[in-house]
Amino acid sequence: MSDFHRIKKHPDVKWVMSRKDLPRKRMPARYKVTRPDGTVVEKTFSKRKRQTIELLCQSKVFCASPVRISQHVCLLKHEDNIDIFTESHKDKNHDEHGKYGIYRLEDKIEYLGEVGPIDG
Repeated sequence: MSDFHRIKKHPDVKWVMSRKDLPRKRMPARYKVTRPDGTVVEKTFSKRKRQTIELLCQSKVFCASPVRISQHVCLLKHEDNIDIFTESHKDKNHDEHGKYGIYRLEDKIEYLGEVGPIDG
């Protein structure tokens, strides 16, 4: 994975500028999801959903991205009920164009392992 681009205002937030900024693995893997209320579920993620989950486990992430991770964050939130909060920020020195968002994972996600091929 390459170095992430960072903004001085938010040095702890990653900004995905290309696919090489994403975690490499895309094969199906199991994860334990612990919700803020203590509820625990297991989920399988693959492809870009897996990359997005692993990215959010590492750090907060800027919403604006040429790689279009927003659509996968939306799917994770609405299809898989993953608790991802969008922090809204407004740059003091700009008008409407100075607004931006940062994704923050609220659930605790634990990697359980790769999912092997299913024997038929």
